[in-house]
Amino acid sequence: MSRTFIEQSLIAMMTCMLIACGSSGSTSEESTTTTTGDNLSVSDLSSLPDIEDIVSADGTSAALSLLKAVSGTPPNLVDIDDTAADTLFWDGLVADINTNGLNDPDDQSNFWQGEGRCRMAQDVGYSFQEINMAGTSLCYMKNAPSASGGVSVVSGDLSDPSTLFNQSESSRLVKVQVSGMGDMPGETGSNSQEIFIRVYGSSTTEGSAGYAVDLWFCSESGQTAGYQLIRVNNSTGALTLTNAETSFGNFTMEFTGKLTEDASGNPIFDSAQAQSADFVFEDPQFGTHKGHVTVNGSTMISRGWNSYTTQEGQSETRRSYVQSTYSGTSTATLKFLSAGFAVEWSVDGQSDAFYGGAEYQDTKYVSSESVDHFTTANNYDFDADSFWSGSLAIDADVMNAISNYSCSATPDIVVAMDMSNTTLQTEVVSVCENAFSEMNFCDSQSIQQARSAIFSQGFGDE
Repeated sequence: MSRTFIEQSLIAMMTCMLIACGSSGSTSEESTTTTTGDNLSVSDLSSLPDIEDIVSADGTSAALSLLKAVSGTPPNLVDIDDTAADTLFWDGLVADINTNGLNDPDDQSNFWQGEGRCRMAQDVGYSFQEINMAGTSLCYMKNAPSASGGVSVVSGDLSDPSTLFNQSESSRLVKVQVSGMGDMPGETGSNSQEIFIRVYGSSTTEGSAGYAVDLWFCSESGQTAGYQLIRVNNSTGALTLTNAETSFGNFTMEFTGKLTEDASGNPIFDSAQAQSADFVFEDPQFGTHKGHVTVNGSTMISRGWNSYTTQEGQSETRRSYVQSTYSGTSTATLKFLSAGFAVEWSVDGQSDAFYGGAEYQDTKYVSSESVDHFTTANNYDFDADSFWSGSLAIDADVMNAISNYSCSATPDIVVAMDMSNTTLQTEVVSVCENAFSEMNFCDSQSIQQARSAIFSQGFGDE
C-alpha cells in the first residue's frame, strides 16, 4: 500500500538521495489533447487520470530523435538492481576496486564518472517515485469503490458503492476501516487502519471551483498521522496534491499538474505543460532531504539536496542537478536515455564537484559530452540557483496542518475494506502500487565500500 494510504516504511528513501527537478526544455512529440485545459467537468475520482500517466514519451521515435548517439535498448528503471548497477554504470570498476584496491591512477576519475552516470538514472527514478507516491491514494479511491469484492458499506445511506466519492451539492465524510493489511506481501505491523475522506460539496467554498477531497489517516493510537489534499480547478485545469506525514520522520509533498481533455472529452495530463512536485523529508537518524521535480514531455531537470551523518560519524552533504531525457509510456516501461549532471559532494568540510554527461550505448551507460544536456549541466552554477539559497527545513505550515484533521470525527458513511481479499488485490492493489519504491541501486553495500575507498584517497578526480 502507499505510504499516504497505508503507513509504509520510508527506509529506502531515507537512506538515499531524493532528487528533484526544475523547469523543462522540451515536450512530447505526440499529443491527443484537444483543449488547453480549461472548462473541465471533473466531479468524481473515476474521471481523473492516474499520476503515472504523466509518463508519455515515445521511446522509439520522438524521444530518441532528441539524442545524438543512443544505441541498444536501455533497461527499464524498475528492473535495475544492485547487481546490475556496477556493470551498467561502472563497467565492473566497483568490483575491481573492492577486490584489488585503488591501483590505477585513473580509478578515481573513472569512479566519479560512473557515480554520475548512476545518479542520473537513479535520480530519474526518484523523481517519478515521489510523483507516483503523491497519486497512489487517488488511485485507491478511484478504483476501490468499484471493486467486485473486498469493499462493503457498514453504515450510512449509499446504495451504489461506486458513487462513494462522487461530488454532490453538500459535503460527505467517509470513514474507511481497512483490515487484512498484514496478509499483504511486504506489510508489517498493525493489521488494520482507519482513514477518513471528505468530499467537498459543490455548494462549499472548497468544492465550488471543481473537485476537492481531504484524506487523513490515523495511527494505532488514534492520532492523525498524515493527510493528503486533492484539488481540481475545472476552470483552469489545475490539479494539486498536498501531503504531510509523521509516520517515519516528517515528510511533506506538494504536487502541481495541469489537466486537459482528449478527443473523447476525458481529462488527461497536458503533456505540453510541466507537472511538478516539491518534497522534504527529515529524520534525526537519516538526515534531511529536499527536492523539486518537474516532468515536461520527455525531459526532466532535477535538483536534490541531501544532508546527513554517516555511520562513521562523518557529516555529508550532497547537491545534485540533473537534466535528462527518458522514454516510456508508463512507469513500468520508463527508461533513462541520456543526461547531463552536476554533483557537489562535501564530507567533513572537504568538498568537490564533478560534471559530465552520459547516454546508453549498446549494453551500458557511457560518458559523453555530445548529449544535448551536457552543456547546460557543465555550465551549471550551484551558487547562482535560488533553490539552494533557502534552508533544508520542512514547511512548518504544511506539517502543522495535520492537527486540523481529527480521527474521532463523525462520518456520514462507514466502509470496510479487506486488503486480504484476493479480488481487491487483483483489481485495485496491483493497479495502484508504485513500482518506484526502492530506487537505491547506486547505494548498495558494495558500491558504498568502493566509494569509501575513494573518499579515503581524498576528493577529486585527478
